[in-house]
Amino acid sequence: MKITLYAYPDSESLESEPKAFVFWNDGEITIQTEDQELKQQLEKFYAKPLSVRRSVSLSSGVVGFKEVEILPYTEEFFMESVYLVRTLNYYGKLEGERKAQVVALDFDGTLWDSVHECFVITCKAYEKLGISIPSRPDLEEKFKRGRFFVRIGDEFYLLLNWIIQHPDRDPETMSEEEQESLRKENGLRILFEKTFYEIRQQMRETNFKEWCALQNPYPGILDQIKEIQKKFFKVVIATTKDAASVRKLLGIHGLDLDVVGKENTVDKARQMNFISAAYKVPLSQIIFVDDILEQVKVVRTIGAKGVLAGWGYGSPRQKKEAEHLRIPVLALETFAKTMEELF
Repeated sequence: MKITLYAYPDSESLESEPKAFVFWNDGEITIQTEDQELKQQLEKFYAKPLSVRRSVSLSSGVVGFKEVEILPYTEEFFMESVYLVRTLNYYGKLEGERKAQVVALDFDGTLWDSVHECFVITCKAYEKLGISIPSRPDLEEKFKRGRFFVRIGDEFYLLLNWIIQHPDRDPETMSEEEQESLRKENGLRILFEKTFYEIRQQMRETNFKEWCALQNPYPGILDQIKEIQKKFFKVVIATTKDAASVRKLLGIHGLDLDVVGKENTVDKARQMNFISAAYKVPLSQIIFVDDILEQVKVVRTIGAKGVLAGWGYGSPRQKKEAEHLRIPVLALETFAKTMEELF
């Protein structure tokens, strides 16, 4: 792998001539530059341990970070140096096997098909709050078709309530104006959200196998994540789901990824800013993948890259709008390959 160094003032255009090249090959680092003073500076930089931030889970479920040191000449050291070399007033551009970008993945609807679990928990929360649910065979199917509407947990209350009140309507026919009006409703949203997550936690802790059986990863997605990990600097989960549930589900499949969940913030733009600060990468180097177009558009407004997962809960209307806006719509079968080609 190779890092091409540019003078920091030219970091945006990269139109200036490279100042140096740094090569890494199986534990050996080679520096090429005609500037001997710069070469000595880089030799010192690459000979010392690097101080980096690593995520830790706090008791509240919030993701925090601690400073750790990584040893010189390792691949991890080399990857981190792409950004930390800025302390020398140079901009590093990685070329080779991995791309110096962070991939931030939504969870529900992107990695996991959890709509059945959400429906079951929502119904249990309704029952606990004393809200009657009519016996209708189409409830869950309509809940699934309206899943695109839900961004955060309390909106499951709004969705099911809308379905009950509109027995002859398909949720996919809701206009944007109707959706915005629905989100302004209050009712029992706050109490519902608290109840919803209490029930989920209780199920997770007392009936773990039963809870896991209510949801599954999308076919082949976990293998594709492993491929993406080989090609990109970092893969992070950015979700409005509670982080503990995400870690549990990933863990049973042997995946250990950093998770930025609802405990940090449910605002995807703020999550991108959090990731940018935590991993010391510019927003332009973050690629966010979500199945809900509204979330993708939000992160694009702050400078992060955003693409739509075409296999999740997004409606056909959202996919057409994404294509109109020239936002890439990914296919599940070619997810990893397309990510590598696009970025």
